[in-house]
Amino acid sequence: MGNVDDIIRLIFLKKSLFAMAKKKTKNTGQKLSLRKQKPLSSEQANKLQLAYSLHQKGDLNQAKNLYQQILADRPSHAETNFLFGLLVSHAGLHEQGEALLSKAVQVSPIEPRYLVGLGILLLQTSQFDKAVIVLQKAVKVAPKQLEAIQNLGTAYFKQKSILKAVECFESALKLKPDHLPSLNNMGNAQLALCNIEQANEFYLRAHEQDTTSLGLLSDILLNSNYMESLSAEALSQKHILAADHFPKKKQTIEYKAKPNNKIRIGYVSADFRIHSVASFLIPLISNHNREKFEIYCFYNGEKVDRVTHKFESLADHWEMIHSLSDEAVAQLISKNEIDILVDLSGHTSHNRLSVFSRRAAPIQISWLGYPHSTGIPEMDIRIIDEITDPTLSSDKLSSEKLIRLPKGFLCFEGDTSIPYQKEPPSIKNGYITFGSFNNLAKVTDSVIKTWAEILLAVPNSRMIIKSRQMEEKSLRERYLGYFQSVGITPDRITLLEVIQSLENHLQVYDQIDIALDTFPYNGTTTTCEAMWMGVPTMTFTGDRHAARVGASIMTHAGFIELVSDDLSSFKTYSIDLANNAEKLIELRADMRERMQQSDICNAKQFTKHMEEAFQSSLGPITNQASI
Repeated sequence: MGNVDDIIRLIFLKKSLFAMAKKKTKNTGQKLSLRKQKPLSSEQANKLQLAYSLHQKGDLNQAKNLYQQILADRPSHAETNFLFGLLVSHAGLHEQGEALLSKAVQVSPIEPRYLVGLGILLLQTSQFDKAVIVLQKAVKVAPKQLEAIQNLGTAYFKQKSILKAVECFESALKLKPDHLPSLNNMGNAQLALCNIEQANEFYLRAHEQDTTSLGLLSDILLNSNYMESLSAEALSQKHILAADHFPKKKQTIEYKAKPNNKIRIGYVSADFRIHSVASFLIPLISNHNREKFEIYCFYNGEKVDRVTHKFESLADHWEMIHSLSDEAVAQLISKNEIDILVDLSGHTSHNRLSVFSRRAAPIQISWLGYPHSTGIPEMDIRIIDEITDPTLSSDKLSSEKLIRLPKGFLCFEGDTSIPYQKEPPSIKNGYITFGSFNNLAKVTDSVIKTWAEILLAVPNSRMIIKSRQMEEKSLRERYLGYFQSVGITPDRITLLEVIQSLENHLQVYDQIDIALDTFPYNGTTTTCEAMWMGVPTMTFTGDRHAARVGASIMTHAGFIELVSDDLSSFKTYSIDLANNAEKLIELRADMRERMQQSDICNAKQFTKHMEEAFQSSLGPITNQASI
């Protein structure tokens, strides 16, 4: 998904670096930065002009030397500090860049370019509170400057002040209705507010401004998964049509048997970090047969944490690719002679589908990170199972060939150090507590109506909804209003914000008797985590992959009795379980242990099935010179 971070990077690297440096004030045509400063000598002014010209041309070392020479003589020259600050920030020297840009702002505190440049760098380095302060000043001195307004909106967004962000993007769009960054960021803000249809409108408007942006296209497709108004067929068609926008120029890849006879698997993801993907990917990479497979990880993220280091230690080869162009990534993959390239992102944030669309490896596979077909013809295979994607009915919805694993398409690894409460909380409370920790964008009007009907049928029952979006007060009020409109008073609903600590997050499940799935976009990590903490998740089989993941997880974990065939049965089964204290006690007593012994946690079995799928995918091409 081409999210706010992409827009920050776009502006910082492409616009701020040069366009901001060129701007003049309307009333005088003279840079504000030069006011109230002793002008440079003719020699220094020529040197600055040359440095800036070299800077634009990409001769950064020469430009750096000239900037340093000027600052050695005039350390407080604002424009030189600003330009040199942009240069070193672009090179990744963020602390030095912040010091230089701050110096420019100190010398010329009313120059909006300097304030915006510093604000963007603070955004890039996740200093959101400081960015808000700086960009507020920029808007105050230049209330009609688009870059100042939309970047302040971005800072508010990252600060999770979503309504303030919306106000900024609205102001920017009043000044320029086709302003691409503001259109895209408004789409992101509307999605954060769970206004799915509105988000779609802004994403489409942004895409009209730049039909070549694959990030914007992925925004549209990811958002479409939340739209309950789309049939399974319509959703599939959107993805297939979108593929026309991906690069048409393809490279030919020759399959070459390796001297050590190992198959080279390349995993591509922006989520080799503390992320839900890790709970499903680490079991696979940890158990790969290293006598038959050689593992490459291509990391498209910048954040490095303990989980990143874990992945790096598990991989035979580790490559950071976030700063590389698509062409450079494709060349790197080709140079390493990757046999099978696995996409773990789909159309989610920071994907590299454009690399796959260029044909970077003989076999290209989509798995895990996205609940739908990518639509890209060069994506050869999707890994799924018979429950998520039934034979015949699902094949027509996918542009890829479907390979169905026999014991489920996922394998979960939970944290055994975190204990769980083995007695349902209703025993102590005297009432049933339902719960959902899913992304709030999945909680549609139909979901709320269904949950409310279940709550009304179970006297005195309560519900806990926890989601990162609940940090926004207006959303909390809106969702309480939704429930109240269908007969559920606010005292029966508890809304919780995200909890950063995994242990504290999971222990909230100790307060929940029964989890209720979302539809048509089921939970995945949340369902596995609920089960890990002894909480049964009620789900039903829908009409697409995203609506059948819950059924797959519960079936392969050995809890098929929690899966119903349709929405009506889902309500009935949920109500019946809530009224069956004996069954709840039985389920909770050993749910984690049963889960650990099931297919869903059998990492060795799962890895064997994945490796068999990889080997079978190579079968047709091993006798060909190329594809």
